[in-house]
Amino acid sequence: MAIIYSYPTAIPTLTDLLLGTDVDKSGKPTKNFTIQSVVELIQGSAAGLGATLTLSNDARIVNTDGTFGANQSAINFANITGTGNVSGFTGFSTAGGANINGTTGTGFTAFTSTSITGTLLTSAQPNITSVGTLTSLSVNTSVTGTAVVTTLVAPGDNLKIASTKAIIDYIALKPNKETLAETLGAGELSGGAKNIVMQGAISNITFEDSDATGTKGRALFGNKVGGDLEIHHDGTDSFVTDLSTGDLRLRSDDAVKIQASTGGNTLATFTKAAGVDLYFANAKIFETLVGGAKVTGAFEATTSGTFASLVNTGTYTAGNGVGAAGQILSSTGTGTSWVTEVPLYSWIIEADLDDGGGANTPYTVASGDAIDFRGVGNVQTEWDLGTKELRISLLNQITGGGTDGQVTFWDGPSTIDGNAGMTYDAATFDLTVTNIIKADTFTTTAGTATWVTTVLDGFTSITSALFIGNAAASLTPPIPPFAVGAADNVQFQGNASTANQLSFGGTIGTSGDVTTVTAPTYTSGGSQLIATTIADTIVTGKVLTNLPTPTSSGILNTDTILAAMAKLQGQITATSGLTYEGLWNATTDSPALSGTTPANGVFYIVDVAGNTSLSGITDWLVGDWAIYVSNGSATDGWQKLDMTSDITGTGSANSYAMWTGPNSVATGLISQNAGANLVTIGNSGGLLVEGSTTLGDATTDTVTVTGNVTLNENLILTKGLSIPSLADPYGASGQALISGGGVNIANTWVDLTVGTVTSVGLTETGDALTITGSPVTSSGTINIAGAGASTDYINGELNLVAFPTLSGTQYTLPMFATTSTLGDSMFLQNAGGTQGTISGAVKIEGDLDMDSYKIEEVDELKFTNNKYIYGTGSAVKVEGEFRVSDESTFSNLVTLDLINNATTDTDKFLVSDSGEIKYRTGAEVLSDIGAAPVTGGAYLPLAGGTLTGALTGTDATFSGNVSLADDKSLTLGTGVDSKIFFDNAASVLADSTVIQSTPTSGTGTILLQSYNVKMRDQLGTSNMFHATRYGVTLYYDGDVKFTTTSSGVNLNGFGSGTKTGTAAYNLGVDSAGDVIETNANPGGSGGGIFSGDQAIAFPPPTLGDKAFTLNRATTGTLIFDVWFTSETSTSTSVAKKYTVAHANNATPVYNKIIDTGPDGSNDFTVSFVNAGSGLSVECYIVAGSIAQNIGYTVQVGHDSTNALTFTPAS
Repeated sequence: MAIIYSYPTAIPTLTDLLLGTDVDKSGKPTKNFTIQSVVELIQGSAAGLGATLTLSNDARIVNTDGTFGANQSAINFANITGTGNVSGFTGFSTAGGANINGTTGTGFTAFTSTSITGTLLTSAQPNITSVGTLTSLSVNTSVTGTAVVTTLVAPGDNLKIASTKAIIDYIALKPNKETLAETLGAGELSGGAKNIVMQGAISNITFEDSDATGTKGRALFGNKVGGDLEIHHDGTDSFVTDLSTGDLRLRSDDAVKIQASTGGNTLATFTKAAGVDLYFANAKIFETLVGGAKVTGAFEATTSGTFASLVNTGTYTAGNGVGAAGQILSSTGTGTSWVTEVPLYSWIIEADLDDGGGANTPYTVASGDAIDFRGVGNVQTEWDLGTKELRISLLNQITGGGTDGQVTFWDGPSTIDGNAGMTYDAATFDLTVTNIIKADTFTTTAGTATWVTTVLDGFTSITSALFIGNAAASLTPPIPPFAVGAADNVQFQGNASTANQLSFGGTIGTSGDVTTVTAPTYTSGGSQLIATTIADTIVTGKVLTNLPTPTSSGILNTDTILAAMAKLQGQITATSGLTYEGLWNATTDSPALSGTTPANGVFYIVDVAGNTSLSGITDWLVGDWAIYVSNGSATDGWQKLDMTSDITGTGSANSYAMWTGPNSVATGLISQNAGANLVTIGNSGGLLVEGSTTLGDATTDTVTVTGNVTLNENLILTKGLSIPSLADPYGASGQALISGGGVNIANTWVDLTVGTVTSVGLTETGDALTITGSPVTSSGTINIAGAGASTDYINGELNLVAFPTLSGTQYTLPMFATTSTLGDSMFLQNAGGTQGTISGAVKIEGDLDMDSYKIEEVDELKFTNNKYIYGTGSAVKVEGEFRVSDESTFSNLVTLDLINNATTDTDKFLVSDSGEIKYRTGAEVLSDIGAAPVTGGAYLPLAGGTLTGALTGTDATFSGNVSLADDKSLTLGTGVDSKIFFDNAASVLADSTVIQSTPTSGTGTILLQSYNVKMRDQLGTSNMFHATRYGVTLYYDGDVKFTTTSSGVNLNGFGSGTKTGTAAYNLGVDSAGDVIETNANPGGSGGGIFSGDQAIAFPPPTLGDKAFTLNRATTGTLIFDVWFTSETSTSTSVAKKYTVAHANNATPVYNKIIDTGPDGSNDFTVSFVNAGSGLSVECYIVAGSIAQNIGYTVQVGHDSTNALTFTPAS
């Protein structure tokens, strides 16, 4: 399909063609349209400037390269009217001389408006008699008049303005004139006389982001140093941390909710009466109920595990529905599906020989077959149940022997011996036998010639002084042209050293559907090729007789052609076609496709590009196809067919194309012959395969390489290596491959020749080593010893060189005093190696990074700008400008000789100005902090003082921590709706109802709003609870235990095999989807599975030992299966299965379904009898010859009306 956005970009002309659809013609054919015709069509429906603006509202000149040039002027307009805005002009001018340039208007003699917003900058205007209500007023000069008050007198006047001096004089007379920071510096205790009440339009308390040391940005509760309860934000996450030994409690008599900070989606709800609700994407997924819990959606465990019993009173729906009878639930990789059980794997048993001594035939173990690993003769097998290992050992050791060169033979069941009558010479490979060698078959070393009984085969020549043929052969039926009894019709008579061809020739051909092209005459032996052909009409005339019923299963490489054709037809039949529904706007999602699930094959073509998400796909371009696919095993959803590319270029016939650019192709190096059976890579190129490569897919396929082959890595052969030019291409066992001695000369398989090393020697060129015992000519040891002393070392020429003698002061780093001698440097370190000292001056050329180091006891630091840092007694003095660009701590007094002035005033306060220490005047400080009004203001008291009034009007920001004593709370809301406090035992966040003396009911809700809501332990390192708008996660000791998902909940951690035990109750799901408890041993229910074991005595009682009793209330109707397993030892390895049916007060009918049979003489028998007034069945077991312990499993058919009781005998 074409990818339009990959087309090359060009500037259009009026004669260029556009591709479109003629909707008025039958079939809506695709046609070409010129740009000129489109322009004329548009102009035909609009006229004047409107038609021009319809094409483009941009007045800039378009250059030939597609860029824009200068703006163009529009003149001679009488009027410009409209309902929109005029924008983008730098200025406007009138004929009368008034101008508007940017945001400034000049030359206006009058300006009339019913409303003016912004700042009016003008000289004195006596005509302005009223300005209404001003949201702000900027005065750059003095304010005078009777409305200006220079002395503040209580109760004040709401209609007059106070001067700054009046405010300063008034504050100077007040006893508590500190800023909030100064007040807290004087004392941070409230005295316990008043609460801090924040009210007004802006009445927040703001904390800055916390630091890692816990010294700022935190709200602390409790008497513990550092607080028992802490609330802070570290710049990324928000934390509510309990640091006490008690609990962190969120209290509400109505509900505690955890919600997302944006969108308000609920993540979790905790209510007093309704329990706990967990949400995913604002939809309830999990809720606790009386006696259980309910999951809405799928219930999923992320790892494998074992439920003692998971009961579903309804049906389980997988990807393909509820399944058919007998099917099992299987994973599809993206979900689950009901499938018919098939063997997961097969066992193939193969040995060197079969039980008849012939060549082994591999055997595939059928389902239900038992596999025994048993030793034969001296071989013994043993199975270790603990380690799951099969161990093979020999029962008897082999003893005996012979003399050098003798061939050994078995002289008894476990002994071997030798005899002088048969010897082997290892040097010449000769085997000498004194008497007769007897064998049914002899084979030559090359393996190509054999002597089987009386027949020789495969010999290239047989040399003998005389060969006697069979004279009676002349009486056999004639072989043309020789008659019966003719001398030429005698089988092999005389010397046959030159008989290398057949005397009688004949042709070789084929019959049937395969026709011989040329029938060769066979006379001379060797290989003979027969050229054959099959007519096309014979191949195409074959019919698919016995074609199976079509299915939709996948085609396997083991399928027959008929089976594969049936599957292919089934897949074709099940595949639905595409249905075109129209165009789609991917920006506005019009028509609305997102979230829809139409029929399989429905598709739309994008006519406006956009990023609307369809099944997670967001990159939609014009021409793309949006196709809904619901057929197949993959997840249903929208798929994108990329139709936005085009490929251009030309090539040669029978050649493969190659990319020469992002959207163009040309002839590549690879070509294919006209018969489509040979692919060729041209001589000008090569073939590079990256990754693993397989040539051929069957053992009969061959690969031929013409030319040299170079392997850059190892050659790994899983089978033999063949030299086709040799009589025995693969060689004989034990032979080696040697070079032919030159280029294009084949290698040869030869027998290995064993030689002897006659001498091994060792020499050295220097004087550092002493070598003795060299050379070794038969046996011996070569010794290597050092020739020097411990003060010598060996150089590269293996000569001894004495180490130089070093001397110096302890703990002082050495330095080269000359080019060949070492002496003390000025760098010292203490004995512990923890501190270094430099005894002289140090010059550092370049930057000095001291992030991880400190300098102690330095007399003077001098910098390149002639600035110094040096000690003066107990202080440090800096000459020159001193800047601190990062946070620093001074442990002693810092004296500043000069402070840069920010402005001029008599009162000066030190402030930080972009990292520099400057001062602000008193008036500026009052303006910075916002001076309090004369009445209604509030000031934080000094230590022990009393808070007067309330903090109102603006937010309060704390740069440090706010600490509250135990049982002292931070109260939120006008009616004390919620509190945060520490009650000496636990940290509490509660609404008003839980702090009543007798809480009964409440309407408040506690909302924790954030994209991520986490609860951690007091150290902040281990999660306890984590919630987002997409789910909730519960932890235990930092490990995830429970998670909500879009389809249900996950129980994490199951599958390790460690969460086992005896179940008292099991989890089940009722028809409403609620999670309920069910009895782990459902005796008395309608049906179920039971298990147990029973000791069986020998000799047995009359009926045997009772194993169990089943009772069906009211009817006594029972049908059940029972599996029995002998648990005693390997000597009683017996297993059986029975099926039993019982009607009311009738003798049970039962059949043995399968039985391993007795283990030797050890066995047991089973019987079932009517009991319990006809409502019960009792099971008895009789031991055959030895006491045993029998385990059993009972599966009883369900009865929804009458209860079932299972009673084990013990």
